[in-house]
Amino acid sequence: MEYVCNNKDKCTGCSACAQICPKSAISMNVNDEGFLYPQINDSLCVDCGLCHSVCQAELEVSANKLANNIFLCYSKDDFVRKKSSSGGIFYEIAKSVITDGGYVCSAKYNGDFEVIHVVASSLEELNAMLKSKYIQSNIGDTYKIIEELLSNDKKVLFVGTPCQVKGLKMFLKKDYKNLLCGEVVCHGVPSNKVFKKYIDYVHKNSKLKSIDFRDKTTGWKDYTIKFEFEDGYIFQEKRNKCLYFMGFIDNLYLRKSCYWCDCKLENSFADFTLGDCWGIEKIAPQNDDDKGVSLLIINTEKANWLKNSLNDIYIEEIDSEEFLKYNPSISVSASYNDKRKIFFDNFNKYDFGTLWDYVYTDSKLKRLKISMLNKVK
Repeated sequence: MEYVCNNKDKCTGCSACAQICPKSAISMNVNDEGFLYPQINDSLCVDCGLCHSVCQAELEVSANKLANNIFLCYSKDDFVRKKSSSGGIFYEIAKSVITDGGYVCSAKYNGDFEVIHVVASSLEELNAMLKSKYIQSNIGDTYKIIEELLSNDKKVLFVGTPCQVKGLKMFLKKDYKNLLCGEVVCHGVPSNKVFKKYIDYVHKNSKLKSIDFRDKTTGWKDYTIKFEFEDGYIFQEKRNKCLYFMGFIDNLYLRKSCYWCDCKLENSFADFTLGDCWGIEKIAPQNDDDKGVSLLIINTEKANWLKNSLNDIYIEEIDSEEFLKYNPSISVSASYNDKRKIFFDNFNKYDFGTLWDYVYTDSKLKRLKISMLNKVK
């Protein structure tokens, strides 16, 4: 079996190649770091070349954008706002699409707390799609499902990372008037394998019951990471104390393609961009109630209706230069962390906490002691 793209490090795992293959010769396989990569089964492949025609790692494709209009906004429904990571705008947009008879494709946790993309057709299904999920999602066959819905003139909203939006657009190969694509502001994505290792370190003797990477009990800006387990144990920690979140922010174990992302704002393939309106206390302090405020960037004419047609939101245009100071991930890729190789080279040797100490010590003697202590165990 061989990989689809020649430069594996640029592969985003969007799965467009696997979904377009007419012979099902491409499977998305988990590598040693826990990320999905497409591999070709030579016995099934007929060399049709369709996989290469949709590969964003191989092709230079220009985005089709008209403008960037930037807004701060939030749901007027306090319950929606409370159960959302920021201002609840994803829910309000998705609710509008569902109410209009359309479908929403976005990410949720499955029974094993892996992140997957699914297609929803009811308001009840939207609840599982709320909240930020700091793990790369598995797109599965959702591009093909979306294509079928669009072909039957159904309205579809797709929301994912910028590279997932680009993957969908390349898979479809044409624009659909009834398709609306939204991207989340993306710092980068860790793998499910890294997250599970961290969970084992936090509480090994019970299964997860719920995950909240953005619990707002202590406020939107000072949120905590909260995990509940089936045996009743609750783990809750400030984001600047949580090792998993610290490693995420420090770019320690992101997918390799995240360090060279070519889907940032200036080359966005999405109709709109959604994120947190960080810096609200400087940009618009009158709206800073610490309940969560969303940043909405309208990139195309197709998404213009969002600013006027959502009756249940507060929306206000903001300065296009000011907001970027507080939201660098919108336009800049994560910088490569030189400790990344050490982390994955030693991934299977230690538990997460010990691995963290091993990676973040500059003392060879201390690393040797950690290694020796681990062997004694």
